[in-house]
Amino acid sequence: MKMFRLLFIFLLGGAFVFAGAICNHKRTLLNKKLEFAKEIQNAQMEREIKIALSSVEHFCSDEKVLQDLQDKISKVESKIAENQEDIEEAKAKGKIDKVKKESFKVSKLQAELEELKVELAEYEKLK
Repeated sequence: MKMFRLLFIFLLGGAFVFAGAICNHKRTLLNKKLEFAKEIQNAQMEREIKIALSSVEHFCSDEKVLQDLQDKISKVESKIAENQEDIEEAKAKGKIDKVKKESFKVSKLQAELEELKVELAEYEKLK
């Protein structure tokens, strides 16, 4: 029984050694946020970060992180294309307010897309 416990602890501890660079990076960032939450004595933030940290420690894989990020990029690109179509339709109908509204949405989405692409590039450097 003692041997089983030692083996289990060794294997569990070893899981962190084999974690990819991206997951290690995420874990490091979360640990920094956790320290900050403790410093400012924000118990709610601390609980939320601990949950996120646990999730990263148990379920994170570099491939999944990259795939999720690429999926988000694809969704945002689709939304941009959709909104640009709405802009063209609104222009054709002379709906100036809708053109402004959709143009604003596109601007926000383009900023989000840029952030996602930067994040993806940073993670790909870690691989």
